[in-house]
Amino acid sequence: MLASIDTRSAPAVAAAVKAHFAEIFPTTAPDLIDTLFCDVDAFFGGRHPDYQAVDLRYHDLEHTLQATLCFARLIVGRHRAGATPALTARQFELGLAGVALHDTGYLKLRSDTKGTGAKYTYTHVLRSCAFAAVYLPRLDEPAEPALAEELTMPRGRETVLVVEDEPSLREVATRGLRDLGYQVLEAADGYDALRVADRFGGPIHLLLTDVVMPGLGGRKLADR
Repeated sequence: MLASIDTRSAPAVAAAVKAHFAEIFPTTAPDLIDTLFCDVDAFFGGRHPDYQAVDLRYHDLEHTLQATLCFARLIVGRHRAGATPALTARQFELGLAGVALHDTGYLKLRSDTKGTGAKYTYTHVLRSCAFAAVYLPRLDEPAEPALAEELTMPRGRETVLVVEDEPSLREVATRGLRDLGYQVLEAADGYDALRVADRFGGPIHLLLTDVVMPGLGGRKLADR
């Protein structure tokens, strides 16, 4: 039977995860895990200088801690079953970090006073990836304290083409990306996207598209 863990407590979940880590990698210190949980607790709790506490009822700290615990239990179960190939300690740490940071895209900057983090639903994956792109390299720096005080969201410079036939979703996506500094082109369907791209003429670094749309769908658009 699985042990009962208080998934509202970052230290309690961290202790459980470290126990699983130690079972799989008994000669490797879990230093990065301690730092990760300390930082995630600060990110979602509003103790970061640039970010407010999470204001969603589901995509909150407890949800994140539950997900990290599930990840650790799955991996230790895989280890006990003798599954191959065996994972390395670094693969465990990166997988854990990916789970722990997967909802940071819902966090609002302190300057953001409109609505809740739910407005980033359509773009939270990109925002979470941007957050992780800055955070993860710093996590590996030796002899560093928790990094929550030093982390800021990166600013994008690339061009993104957003294709969505639902105007409200398209507006949310474009606004969120522009807030991150990206140059955003927008289109209402696949054929409109081809016209927008042709008029733009420059490089488009990312296509963010709905799959099912009238006329030319997202998959066929990507192939073009």
